[in-house]
Amino acid sequence: MTQKTSFKNRLKQALSFFLSDLKSCNTFLIVFAIISAVVITVCLTICVVLGNDSTFSMMLSSLSFAGITNSGIGEMELFQYTSASLIYLISIVFTIIYTVRIYSYLHNKRKADLYGSLPIGRATLFITKSASAYLMSIIPAIFFFSVISIISVCSGHSVVTDLTKLFPEICMGTLASIAFFGLIAVCCGTMLNSVLMFVAVCIAYPLSAIFIKGIIVGCFDGFFVGIFKDSIIMNALNPLAAYDGINVIYWLIFSAVCLVLAAFLARKRKAERAQSAFAFHLPCYIIKVLVSFLAGMFLGVLFGSVNVLGGFGGFVFGFILASVPVYIITHLILYRGFSKLVKTAIPLGALIVVSCVGVALCCFDSFGYNSYVPKVKDIKSAGFFEEGSNFQNLDKVTNSSLRNMSDDITDKDTITFITNSHSNLINKRNYSIQNKFKNTWVSMFTDNFLFFSKELSQPYCGYAYKLNDGSVITRAYNRFNAFYDTDALYDDDNTDIINSKGYIKTYSPIAKAEYDDLSEFAVFGFNRKDTEKKHADLVVNRIASGYYGDDSQSVARTGPSEAYKRIKDAFLEDIDNCSDEEFKKVVGYSNTFYGSADPDYSDYSTLVESVPDVVCVIQLATGAPYNIYISDLSSYYKSADSDTAYTTASYVIPRSFTKTIEVLQDLGMLDKNMYVKENDDYNGTSIITYDDYYDDYYYDDSDYSDSVSGIDDSIY
Repeated sequence: MTQKTSFKNRLKQALSFFLSDLKSCNTFLIVFAIISAVVITVCLTICVVLGNDSTFSMMLSSLSFAGITNSGIGEMELFQYTSASLIYLISIVFTIIYTVRIYSYLHNKRKADLYGSLPIGRATLFITKSASAYLMSIIPAIFFFSVISIISVCSGHSVVTDLTKLFPEICMGTLASIAFFGLIAVCCGTMLNSVLMFVAVCIAYPLSAIFIKGIIVGCFDGFFVGIFKDSIIMNALNPLAAYDGINVIYWLIFSAVCLVLAAFLARKRKAERAQSAFAFHLPCYIIKVLVSFLAGMFLGVLFGSVNVLGGFGGFVFGFILASVPVYIITHLILYRGFSKLVKTAIPLGALIVVSCVGVALCCFDSFGYNSYVPKVKDIKSAGFFEEGSNFQNLDKVTNSSLRNMSDDITDKDTITFITNSHSNLINKRNYSIQNKFKNTWVSMFTDNFLFFSKELSQPYCGYAYKLNDGSVITRAYNRFNAFYDTDALYDDDNTDIINSKGYIKTYSPIAKAEYDDLSEFAVFGFNRKDTEKKHADLVVNRIASGYYGDDSQSVARTGPSEAYKRIKDAFLEDIDNCSDEEFKKVVGYSNTFYGSADPDYSDYSTLVESVPDVVCVIQLATGAPYNIYISDLSSYYKSADSDTAYTTASYVIPRSFTKTIEVLQDLGMLDKNMYVKENDDYNGTSIITYDDYYDDYYYDDSDYSDSVSGIDDSIY
């Protein structure tokens, strides 16, 4: 029996209950305070004492390079990062403890009768209890975060971003977790069931979502896996994901809905349901379905990947074999016996049917997804991405950027090359049912576990088409998959695409990269006619180089940035105006070395024989290759620390490219006879003579450095 009270009296009641909850949880609060104080002291002591240790300094540099911490991190910054992270984790654990303690009145008949006799509404009581749990979780955590900040500021250091980010994250995560646990606690009759259901949802839901994503990506080859990144769907019922600090609006709505629904159910909840299995049974069905689905998917995909009963038959067998016993076991745990087992078996039957039908649609490619390549006549425009050749500002392809590529190329010849490449890729893959289940495991592990390289889950090539009806078709293929019959990686020859006019004008680094994106840019060629009696020297003029100097050493009439822009604009203008026959000469040289524009004497001699009217070659690279040693990374001073994509390209300049030749002559890199001459005004000139090259055939780094001229080592 409850009675109406004024707002002022309700506040007094709320304060009274808060103090009561505070008293019941004071032991846990003291334990939290002691542990947090010890953690801060330990972290501060270690960081300060080891601050001058060389090994410790190297560790800080490694953390910074790996992206774990900010650049320029010191011992106090590391103290903030480690101590705050540890308190953050400890706070999450104690939030669960406080919440379980405070909501225990719902699962004890004596307490339920006692609180029910008080002059306060059940909904008001529940909201008050929820507020108590929230305040007891947030206030101690914020207090110790503040202590860390004060220590840092008093020592003359600013508060790092990682620490400030934890404030809103812990507030949001705590709110979502308490609200969701409160809803479960209202629905359950015992605290054990509440805890089991909370843990089950937080584990089973995200793992089930991973299996669903794995089936989709594993069966539909080319489906862009990045579309699931930070998606609400992946953690919609997992409130612990709110601690990540993303999808804030969703988690606010989620928390509000849970609190309102829990308050409503608290009013309807009968006091005698305390210490029974459930007060409301809907959450029980959800838990049993989630856990059974997870077990069924695990065994089903496992049987399918080892080709039990032909693959799909093995999935059905494994799904039933695992889901039915797990459903029964979960029921026995939650209901403490077989009561209502048969009556509640309908969701299990529906789960088996829906899951098997859904997986069948994916496995048998009912929509023709894997084999579909649009016809050229149906394509309005297209786009193509290949790792190491496409230049882009960010070294990652997103679903949005891939879709935007569909507007890039309208040249029908290039579109034909793209569709042919796509068809060749598909024809090399074996889309058997067994391989699709294998690929499900591949997708799940490479995309969700930190010990796998992120490059494995990033697409290394992609195709985008805009059809005449305006629809957009995209495919993004990962390097690591189970569809190859051998262990060979993707080795399709896409030179037809990369060496097409449409591609060069759209995606090549010479068309898209700015000077600051370059790690190398060189112009090289023979300095005179090469004869048997008198061999020419190969002259290499570097306008941009990660290995040779920087912009501050430039004494040329035109700065390196402006020189690069002039060459780039003139080259693209010549590309637009050249014939198909002349264009074939442009793409006739492709030697690169680790992204550095290091030419080869023998290769260039061969080029002169095949293209007699060659004037020179321009060769460039952006970013830094993935396999470069860490010690060499600093050499790429222009783009190693950025997200610039690693690309390489080289282009032959024939005599017909008059615009480019005029610019190179004006910049002092070509003489009037169109031979390359030395110009070390930019980033150095190197000369490779016939004797230098053929005496050792493959010269080593020391030989090469000895041939460099025009560089004063003292300035470095």
